[in-house]
Amino acid sequence: MLLSLYGYYLKCQGRLDGAFCDFSEVDKMEYLQKLQRGSIVNIEMESLAFAALTHHAGIKSAVICVAIIDRLKGDQIHTPKEVLDEWQIRPQTIVSRYIKRYLQMKGRISLDDYSGSSCVKSPRRFKLVQQESESYD
Repeated sequence: MLLSLYGYYLKCQGRLDGAFCDFSEVDKMEYLQKLQRGSIVNIEMESLAFAALTHHAGIKSAVICVAIIDRLKGDQIHTPKEVLDEWQIRPQTIVSRYIKRYLQMKGRISLDDYSGSSCVKSPRRFKLVQQESESYD
């Protein structure tokens, strides 16, 4: 489950590495463990305003997040850039596949219009991303 917040960046996410921090490591861990017990596995703050705006405008929208760090293990990102880049591409792939299927169902594009390739372009990169992803499971 995703927790979307409107509050102050460091406090709401339990961050200890910012300019202002008025809680301890113990406070942070208690807060994050409480969220985990409530099935919260991701905290984000950037899309709440976007979701409110599109809702108010009557526009259907969705938010897809990429969780790149386990805050129960630390606040710093140690994942290789190559893996982070791949993780950022995954939501775009999901959304583009959804849009394509939706347009196909509505008869706005045909199956013949698809010319993309789903092959693995770099086996080394695939293996690196797979190993790094499994370490987060």
